[in-house]
Order: sequence, then C-alpha cells, then structure tokens
Amino acid sequence: MGSTKVVDQTDKEAEYYRNMVVAQGDEIEILRSNVKELQENLQKSYVRIAELREERDNFRAQLNIQNHWESMDRTWQEEH
Repeated sequence: MGSTKVVDQTDKEAEYYRNMVVAQGDEIEILRSNVKELQENLQKSYVRIAELREERDNFRAQLNIQNHWESMDRTWQEEH
C-alpha cells in the first residue's frame, strides 16, 4: 500500500507539472500573438509617420510660397 501512495503522489506531481507546462505553452502563444500585433502596429505607425511628414513638408512648401508672394505684394505696394 505504501508504494501505491508513492505512485499516486508521483502521478499528482506529474499532472501538476504537465498542467504548468501546458499553461506556459498557452501563455507563450498569447505573447507571440501580442508581439506580432505590436510589430504590425509599429510598422503601420512608421508608414503613417512618413505620410504625415510628407504632408507637413508639403504644407511648409505651400506656406513658403505663400509667404514669398505676400512679401512680393508688400514690396510692390511699398514701391507704388
């Protein structure tokens, strides 16, 4: 009967560790999925940042052209 208790205890410990390994495997899969999602979002953010920089540069160019023409108008008005 003593050996049965040892076997039962060993089976319980094995089941405990098996459950722990399964839970860790599940957690690893969740973390992998999270990392993948974060990487995708990061790449999308890089693309959006590039778009916004281009838009900003276009606005700056338009503003500089506008400032140039306003300056020319002021100069012409001062002369006439």
